[in-house]
Amino acid sequence: YIDTPSAQIDAMDFNAGEVSNRRAVVKGFDFETTGFPDGCAIDLEDRLWVARFNGGACGCYDTKTGKMLAEVRVPKEAGRQVTSAA
Repeated sequence: YIDTPSAQIDAMDFNAGEVSNRRAVVKGFDFETTGFPDGCAIDLEDRLWVARFNGGACGCYDTKTGKMLAEVRVPKEAGRQVTSAA
């Protein structure tokens, strides 16, 4: 779950339609340096790609550890307000 103003990515457990155990899995975003997490997509290898608003990039994160695996920067001409990873 991404809530841009809280500047973190949370995970939750789902079981039989019930949601529990909400916890932060990726933290440490800063509006001026990394940008805040925004839109996201999951790829075929279960990696989470997250657009970083005001960061000019999308980050790729391990869904189990929260570790950033890769980063794709957009051209400066495109601006820093990346909102979609798909």
